[in-house]
Amino acid sequence: MPDPHDRIAAALRDQAAAERRLHAAVQAARSDGWSWAQVAEALGVTRQAAHRRFHSAPALADDDVGTGPGRGCRTSPGDPWAEARATAMGAVAAWLRGDVAAVHAHMTSTARAGLPQSALRRVMLEVEDLAGPLGDARVTGVHDLAGELLSAAGSLDDASAPGGEVRAGRRRAVVVRGVVSGEDTDPVVHVLIGPRGRVSGLSVRISDELEQWPL
Repeated sequence: MPDPHDRIAAALRDQAAAERRLHAAVQAARSDGWSWAQVAEALGVTRQAAHRRFHSAPALADDDVGTGPGRGCRTSPGDPWAEARATAMGAVAAWLRGDVAAVHAHMTSTARAGLPQSALRRVMLEVEDLAGPLGDARVTGVHDLAGELLSAAGSLDDASAPGGEVRAGRRRAVVVRGVVSGEDTDPVVHVLIGPRGRVSGLSVRISDELEQWPL
């Protein structure tokens, strides 16, 4: 009998796939000349809601959910932080697109319970109110839970920490820090990646201070 965790994960993947198809359908309609009013009528929502959700949402590739590289995330076979960076920025990129189902697909079950889809949407609207329209996110560093910088943006650190500890998101908890380009200000995101390589926490703030974990 399938494990409940596996069934939930499969359902989340199905939900994320449906969301990708919906985004692609809306983008195709817009390319065919549909107005936002026509899109909103087909969706059964207001024009403002349709625009807010889909105006900057490109169709997603299959590896946008899971461990595929996130936008703004440089990876390399020699980068011990590649998996943590990719998972973190994949979740952030999905959140910026309004694809909260895909964000949840990156998360642990505990993180999903603590950050339901309604909360993710609400935070997105609040951040847009403060920062203006948002663009892409970029990684600025990888930190340990105490705030020590383990890897700067774009650097490829040695895979072993002092004492031989392996530096990899799937072996130890790390915090991936990123900055989102905004029209009025650039929000800072911190993504907690647990020892198994999944998102355990997500923080967005209009501040340049380093987030401290655990929250």
